[in-house]
Amino acid sequence: MIELIIALIVVSVTYVVAATIHQKYIPDSISAIVYTFGKPGRLMWILWMWTCAFLLAPILIEAMPDNRQFLAFFTVSALAFCGAMPLVLGESNDAHNLCGIAAGILSQLCMIYICKECVILWMLLPILRFLLTKELFNRTLTFILEVICWSAIILALFIHYTIII
Repeated sequence: MIELIIALIVVSVTYVVAATIHQKYIPDSISAIVYTFGKPGRLMWILWMWTCAFLLAPILIEAMPDNRQFLAFFTVSALAFCGAMPLVLGESNDAHNLCGIAAGILSQLCMIYICKECVILWMLLPILRFLLTKELFNRTLTFILEVICWSAIILALFIHYTIII
């Protein structure tokens, strides 16, 4: 499972860093990046989102307690649907936003069941608010929340598979 976690980290970081460099600034959200690539780049977006979702699936389901594995399934499903929505419905849509919010909330519920100590990552939010200008913080808040959610679940899984098991 550690190999899958490392692959997940590499895929996640590579895409976000490459897309941010392509944009030359921190995006409003990770999904906002998809629209800067034009139509051909949207295939890359769905492949990236689905790669992350399907790499996450076995790791997350295995780490969850037996009576809570449904949360892992719903988290992965929300992430996969979130990835497909911009391609299916066009430039802006509520389904994409709803799936993204669901994936974020569900991932944090999973994180609490796996390693509740990872909640400490949420302390980054007030620190970033202090360090960034108000305008930059407000513009990139969605991006910051997405990165914190993703980092918290990855950290929880990493701790779970390296220390607990």
